[in-house]
Amino acid sequence: VYYVNGLQSFSDKDGTPIVQHVGDTLSVSKDYWEELAKKASEVAKKHPKLLAIIENTTFRHGNFIICGLNTENHKEILSTFWRKVEPHEVIGDTANTSFFLKLADRIGLYDEKIGKNPVCELGGLVSSILLDGKPGGGKTTRQLMVATRIQLRADQISLPFIFEVLKGTAVKDQWYGNSGKFTAELFAKIMNPVGLAELSIDDVDLMIPGKRENVNGGDRDILQEMMSALSGAGPNYAGNYLIMAATNQPTNNDEALVQRFVYKVDIVGAITADDFADLAKIELRGFSKTGKLQVSGD
Repeated sequence: VYYVNGLQSFSDKDGTPIVQHVGDTLSVSKDYWEELAKKASEVAKKHPKLLAIIENTTFRHGNFIICGLNTENHKEILSTFWRKVEPHEVIGDTANTSFFLKLADRIGLYDEKIGKNPVCELGGLVSSILLDGKPGGGKTTRQLMVATRIQLRADQISLPFIFEVLKGTAVKDQWYGNSGKFTAELFAKIMNPVGLAELSIDDVDLMIPGKRENVNGGDRDILQEMMSALSGAGPNYAGNYLIMAATNQPTNNDEALVQRFVYKVDIVGAITADDFADLAKIELRGFSKTGKLQVSGD
């Protein structure tokens, strides 16, 4: 309130208020914080001992939170857009679907004021899940369903939600020379205590192929960062994020990496005739809009 009132009191040289509508407030605020960050970075570089103390520290003042200080310039990592998936769109494995939804709901109990989810004390949360199953079984669909549910809970408690996808092709094509650093930044982003988040890792067996003795270069950097992030949660897990990875070939993954996942689930997908009927209805709903096909609602 004080900040908004202060903005409204400022005017340019001819007396015109610098803030006349909401868009001006956002624009001025963005410029202000960018300039403040720039000056803070310049001051910090002149005092390396002070920087070492505060660079990994989280500062809280009411609902205002600053997570550390980094003096390097980084490209902005945009949050991934994804297709929203509701529970009725997930076919088969009803027990697993129920578990995933309950887990997402529990993550929604995260208390950002204390930086901890109370459910962590009860042992009702897991920080990472490895989905194993044949292609087409719905591993990706389930990850999207969980993201949709966590975002719903984040909206209900007025917290930001971040959904990111880590794919080997994207990391290696664009960031291979700096893949380890990029991977670390991505993990740090979803572990940020200011909101809820999910990281989806599709086809982890293709990202880190073969055994550890055959991994080198950028692949080794990615593997090390993933191992560090997965093993670093443990008792420090705040309960505000979930890492979900999928694999089609579990025996082709690094054994130590697989062991880092807290929970492992076999995804079977559609099995019964009813499952396949439901799957056909979902897959054909777009085509039914052409009028050349009628899909019953029963």
